[in-house]
Amino acid sequence: MIGIEIVKPNEAKDQLGCYPADGDLSALLQKKCFESGLILERGGRHGCVLRLLPSLLITNQELEVFPDKFEQALLAADVQPV
Repeated sequence: MIGIEIVKPNEAKDQLGCYPADGDLSALLQKKCFESGLILERGGRHGCVLRLLPSLLITNQELEVFPDKFEQALLAADVQPV
Protein backbone atom coordinates (compact mmCIF):
# COMPACT_ATOMS: atom_id res chain seq x y z
CA MET A 1 0.00 0.00 0.00
CA ILE A 2 1.13 3.53 -0.79
CA GLY A 3 -0.55 6.60 0.69
CA ILE A 4 -0.73 10.13 -0.69
CA GLU A 5 -1.70 12.65 1.99
CA ILE A 6 -3.75 15.58 0.69
CA VAL A 7 -3.21 18.72 2.76
CA LYS A 8 -3.76 22.47 2.66
CA PRO A 9 -0.18 23.78 2.19
CA ASN A 10 -1.26 27.42 2.19
CA GLU A 11 -2.55 27.21 5.76
CA ALA A 12 -0.57 27.28 9.00
CA LYS A 13 1.02 24.11 10.33
CA ASP A 14 -0.22 22.65 13.61
CA GLN A 15 1.85 22.21 16.79
CA LEU A 16 3.40 19.03 15.35
CA GLY A 17 4.45 20.80 12.14
CA CYS A 18 1.76 19.22 9.94
CA TYR A 19 -0.36 21.06 7.42
CA PRO A 20 -4.14 20.76 7.92
CA ALA A 21 -5.78 17.76 6.27
CA ASP A 22 -7.92 18.36 3.18
CA GLY A 23 -10.52 15.61 3.25
CA ASP A 24 -12.80 17.47 0.83
CA LEU A 25 -10.14 17.63 -1.89
CA SER A 26 -9.23 14.01 -1.20
CA ALA A 27 -12.87 12.99 -1.75
CA LEU A 28 -13.02 15.00 -4.98
CA LEU A 29 -9.80 13.42 -6.27
CA GLN A 30 -11.13 9.96 -5.40
CA LYS A 31 -14.28 10.72 -7.39
CA LYS A 32 -12.36 12.07 -10.40
CA CYS A 33 -10.05 9.05 -10.38
CA PHE A 34 -13.03 6.69 -10.21
CA GLU A 35 -14.63 8.44 -13.18
CA SER A 36 -11.53 7.59 -15.23
CA GLY A 37 -11.44 3.98 -14.06
CA LEU A 38 -8.91 4.31 -11.25
CA ILE A 39 -10.11 3.03 -7.86
CA LEU A 40 -8.51 4.60 -4.78
CA GLU A 41 -9.49 4.20 -1.15
CA ARG A 42 -9.38 6.97 1.44
CA GLY A 43 -8.13 6.85 4.99
CA GLY A 44 -6.05 8.76 7.49
CA ARG A 45 -7.03 11.80 9.50
CA HIS A 46 -10.19 13.36 8.12
CA GLY A 47 -10.04 10.95 5.14
CA CYS A 48 -7.22 12.94 3.57
CA VAL A 49 -5.00 10.02 2.55
CA LEU A 50 -5.53 8.47 -0.88
CA ARG A 51 -4.51 4.82 -0.58
CA LEU A 52 -3.12 2.96 -3.56
CA LEU A 53 -3.62 -0.79 -3.22
CA PRO A 54 -2.28 -2.39 -6.41
CA SER A 55 -2.41 -6.11 -6.94
CA LEU A 56 0.82 -7.97 -6.26
CA LEU A 57 0.49 -9.27 -9.82
CA ILE A 58 0.26 -5.83 -11.46
CA THR A 59 2.36 -5.42 -14.60
CA ASN A 60 4.66 -2.52 -15.43
CA GLN A 61 2.35 -1.62 -18.30
CA GLU A 62 -0.60 -1.40 -15.90
CA LEU A 63 1.47 0.71 -13.47
CA GLU A 64 2.24 3.21 -16.23
CA VAL A 65 -1.46 4.08 -16.45
CA PHE A 66 -1.60 5.56 -12.94
CA PRO A 67 0.40 8.81 -13.39
CA ASP A 68 -1.64 9.92 -16.39
CA LYS A 69 -4.99 9.16 -14.76
CA PHE A 70 -3.96 10.77 -11.48
CA GLU A 71 -2.71 13.87 -13.28
CA GLN A 72 -6.03 14.12 -15.14
CA ALA A 73 -7.87 13.86 -11.80
CA LEU A 74 -5.74 16.69 -10.39
CA LEU A 75 -6.48 18.85 -13.42
CA ALA A 76 -10.21 18.03 -13.26
CA ALA A 77 -10.25 18.97 -9.58
CA ASP A 78 -8.52 22.25 -10.50
CA VAL A 79 -5.59 21.59 -8.16
CA GLN A 80 -2.91 24.26 -8.44
CA PRO A 81 0.72 23.28 -7.85
CA VAL A 82 2.33 24.75 -4.76
